[in-house]
Amino acid sequence: MNLRGWMRALVVTLVCASLALSTASSANAAVINGTYFTFPGNTGIERPYHVHRIGSGTLTFVETHDVSGVAAPVYKFDTRTNSFGASVMATSEPTGLASSPDGSKLYIATNGNGSTRSGIDVVRVSDMTRISSIPLAYNPGPGLENVSPVNLVVSPDGVRAYVVGQADDALHVVNLVTGTEEDSQSLGSGTFSGSGDGSDQIAMSADGSKVFITQHMSFDPYFVSRVQVIATNNIHHPHTLSAVASGGDFDQPTGITISPDGTRLFVASSAGGEVLIFDPRTEAYIGKVAVPNPTRVTVSPDGSQFVVSSGERSLAVFSAASRSLLQTVELYDAANPQETSFNSDGSKLM
Repeated sequence: MNLRGWMRALVVTLVCASLALSTASSANAAVINGTYFTFPGNTGIERPYHVHRIGSGTLTFVETHDVSGVAAPVYKFDTRTNSFGASVMATSEPTGLASSPDGSKLYIATNGNGSTRSGIDVVRVSDMTRISSIPLAYNPGPGLENVSPVNLVVSPDGVRAYVVGQADDALHVVNLVTGTEEDSQSLGSGTFSGSGDGSDQIAMSADGSKVFITQHMSFDPYFVSRVQVIATNNIHHPHTLSAVASGGDFDQPTGITISPDGTRLFVASSAGGEVLIFDPRTEAYIGKVAVPNPTRVTVSPDGSQFVVSSGERSLAVFSAASRSLLQTVELYDAANPQETSFNSDGSKLM
């Protein structure tokens, strides 16, 4: 089993939790009333992994995984009514979620299997029907190996998707209008023989001008911990985000998130036990907070709070203005949280 599969086995849960928060602008904003929701399929095999909220609406999508790593459903969830809607089965194991700017389409990165290539499933949100699938090409081609994407983002104009491939450690650019892959760029994580385990998560600046990608690998003889920055108008000249001003450097960065207003970039440095904060426009270091084994960061819609998922089976809620800890939320004893998502008014967190 590869590292990614092993990590998923440790982060399993059969339920999805919704936490009711006080108003996001409140100074103390305590988290209360945690509620768990069993998936409608109730088969015992659905393990939640990625979550994604569409725009300012009430719909959140929950990607699940089968323990064996094969295709599993993506569910639609309404945070207004706390109820599940329709679901769609991805063509193969789902590995990331994004949506069109108008909220009419959901894009699902898929891992591929023996008969299906890695790619992007395009789903019509209204009835959760898959309307097309776009294959991804291994970098460098023309091999038939699966890219094994780990996440994706969509440009503000909805024209392109940017997909991080784990198996080939490359950024893939897909034209969503034509349904074809336009370009790709190696992320150079020190891998060899066309395989790697270093590329992880991706975030896009508010204006769509650049993407930030975490990379981490700790297998002999390669040790990589960094954040790559790539301009979307020319993906072939990546550079590395500097963390020197933080008094250290990235140590196995995993989650990466940009605030809704585009002024803050959060990088979860899991082995370092901290979240580093930057200005994504200038790439200047701003500050950091300490969190044991952080994995992902979510920012409230108004930008007043950010929530850090911890491998210690808890969530840490911080004030964005002061970077002070507001609340630590202990979770169900079988759950190590991965991604989380606020609802549109910031009163609930999934």
